[in-house]
Amino acid sequence: CAPAYSLQGSSCCSFGEFDTRSLPNQCQYPGERVKYETHDDRCFQEAKPICKDITRISPTQCGSNDCCSVHLWHWTSSPCSILAKISKFGRVGIVHSPECTTGMVDNTYRDDARNYFRVDWSGGHFPSSSNNCGNGTCYLGLDDTCICQTFEVTTPVFDLEFLTSSQPSDLGTFPLNLHIGSVDPNIYDKETYNVTTTWVDSKYMIQVWQHSKSIALEDTIIGVTENGNAKYFKNKKSVVQILQNLTTESLGSALPPTGASLHANQ
Repeated sequence: CAPAYSLQGSSCCSFGEFDTRSLPNQCQYPGERVKYETHDDRCFQEAKPICKDITRISPTQCGSNDCCSVHLWHWTSSPCSILAKISKFGRVGIVHSPECTTGMVDNTYRDDARNYFRVDWSGGHFPSSSNNCGNGTCYLGLDDTCICQTFEVTTPVFDLEFLTSSQPSDLGTFPLNLHIGSVDPNIYDKETYNVTTTWVDSKYMIQVWQHSKSIALEDTIIGVTENGNAKYFKNKKSVVQILQNLTTESLGSALPPTGASLHANQ
């Protein structure tokens, strides 16, 4: 699985029963990777569907075209789910579940992988074998784990009234509540982001950067400078929900929303 904004290989297919056969001429140069939107538009311009699965292209099919001689993950149209594998100690592993009939899942994201990280569960409760994996909401996996469907809910950390009001009494509330990093807004094209608020106290300088073409508060970037070191954060809180009353807030963007599946061109 991959979010649509990530960069992957592009390859379109032919129509009919052979729509799993990748066409080797969909890249502009060997090793090119594009966003899903670019890939989708490219296939549309070629009047060919996006591949459901991508089968291996032999060197004889490539001919003189170097596009399919580079091993890349490629976009497909098959849905892909992000699952959470929960250990008996409440630690979480990420499992990718693409709806592809061929291909492979990276070892890091297989259901038998043992790559876990710690999270903070709301209320301290989580699905486990002792509660029937959340009363049957999840299913029992390998090694006494629970495998759960996930979805992500994002909301702004600070609302517009707070960001445009007078200076808060404690600027430490910003580094305490912002956890999703951002790039320096200065690297964007000129006037993409503009500073609308600057607050300074004895320890912090806080700058609020508003996107010039977006009113979404989640697109706001907040700069936190302490001891001359600037860090930038998205004004966004990401909550990955598993059950209606069992959520974890510390996964951040580690579990992206369900996206398109990828296939390794081997």
